[in-house]
Amino acid sequence: MQAVVRVTPPAEQAAIALGSNLGDSRATLEAALQALNGCPGITVLARSAWYRTTPIGPPQPDYLNGCALLAVRLTPEQLLAQLLATERRFGRVRGERWGPRTLDLDLLFHGQQRRDDPALQLPHPRLQERAFVLVPLAEIAPDWIDPRSGATVRQLAAALSAKGPPWENRRLQSGSQMRSHGCGDLRQDASGQLVQLCGWVDRSRDHGGVIFIDLRDRSGTVQITVDPDNGAAMFAVAEHLRNETVLQVEGKVRERPADAINDKLATGRIEVLASAITVLNAVQGTLPFPVSVHDEENTREELRLRHRYLDLRRERMNGNLRLRARTIQAARRFLEDQGFIEVETPVLTRSTPEGARDYLVPSRVCGGEWFALPQSPQLFKQLLMVGGIERYYQVARCFRDEDLRADRQPEFTQLDMEMSFMGQEQILELNEALI
Repeated sequence: MQAVVRVTPPAEQAAIALGSNLGDSRATLEAALQALNGCPGITVLARSAWYRTTPIGPPQPDYLNGCALLAVRLTPEQLLAQLLATERRFGRVRGERWGPRTLDLDLLFHGQQRRDDPALQLPHPRLQERAFVLVPLAEIAPDWIDPRSGATVRQLAAALSAKGPPWENRRLQSGSQMRSHGCGDLRQDASGQLVQLCGWVDRSRDHGGVIFIDLRDRSGTVQITVDPDNGAAMFAVAEHLRNETVLQVEGKVRERPADAINDKLATGRIEVLASAITVLNAVQGTLPFPVSVHDEENTREELRLRHRYLDLRRERMNGNLRLRARTIQAARRFLEDQGFIEVETPVLTRSTPEGARDYLVPSRVCGGEWFALPQSPQLFKQLLMVGGIERYYQVARCFRDEDLRADRQPEFTQLDMEMSFMGQEQILELNEALI
C-alpha cells in the first residue's frame, strides 16, 4: 500500500495507491479499500479501476494495483496508524505471526521513498515535522477512470477544485461555531485565513501599546496580538486579562517578523491579529499554584489533588492522559486485528476468593445482602471461554482492599485477556507482539 499525502488539520485530500506483491485477489484489495472508507476521519471520494502489471525480474505473480482519492480529517500519526492497521488486517498470511505480507506500505517524505515496518513505534520522528508533500491524484494518474462515475481522475479533480471540498471551512459567521482551529494546529500555510480560537490565557505581555497573549488549548499554544488600532474596547479587555482566563478570539493569521520567530513553538512562525475578544470565564481570586507551560514548579501533591481541574491543565498531566489514551487505543486495535472480542463484565457481583479483601456494597432492595466489587474479572472470563467466545479482552476496573504499594492503589485498570485453544508459545508470542 503506497500513500502520498499531506495532512494538516482540519482536512486535506490524499492520494493513496493500493497494490499487492503476491498476486492477491481483487476481493482482498476491495475489502482493504472498504475498510479504509469505514475508518473515522477517512472518506473515499473516488477510485480508479484495478489494473495488472508484470514485474521485471524472476517469474512471479502479477501485481494488482489501483488508486483512490481520500478526504482525510486526521493527524499524520492517526493516518499512519490507520494505514498500518489496514495492512496488518489484510496483508497477513493465516497461521503465521506476521507472515509474508501481501500488502506493503510506502510513505513518501519530501519526494523520497521510505519503507516503514508495521511494528513502527509512533510517533515517528519524521512525522513530527508534519511536512508531508501533497501530490494530487490527478498528477499521479490523471487518466485513470472512476468506475462509478465513468469520469477520469483529472475530471473529478477539476470538479472538486471548482466547487471546493465538502469539508472546507466556511467564512466565520457570528454565533455559527465556537472555534475553527485548535491553537496548536496553525502553521504558515494558514496565513491570511480568518480563524476563531478558544482557550486559556497562558500568559499576557504588554509591550508598549501592543499586548501579546499566549492562548493555550490541548493542541498547543499560539500567540495572539492585540493592537489598539483594531478596537479600543477590545484592547481595554486585553489589558486586564489574568492567567487562566478563558477566551474566544477571532482574528487573522499572519507570519511573524523575522526577529520575532520562536522556533521552540510549533506555531512560532505565525501569530493571530485579534479582531474580537470575548471573555468566556474570568478568574476570580489568586490561583493556588501556577499552571502555565512556562512555569515549572514543584507543587505539593495534596494541593494538586485538591485543585485537580487546574493540575490537569498542566502540560505534563495533559500529556500523560493522552499517552494513556493512545496506548489503550493501540492495544484495542491490535487485539481486534487478532480476532479478540471486547466484553464488559459486571462490577456489582458476588465475592470470590482472591488475593485481597473485597470492597462491599450493601443492597437496598435485598436487606442484609451485599455486592462485592471485583478484584478481577476472573469468574466472568472463564464463563466466556466455556461459552465459546474463545478470545476475550477488556480494559477492566479492579478493586482491592489492601495496603497501598508503589504500583497499586484501591482501584486500578488492567488489560484483561483470556484465550482458548492456544498453546503457551502462541500466548507468549501474542503478548510480545502486543507489547
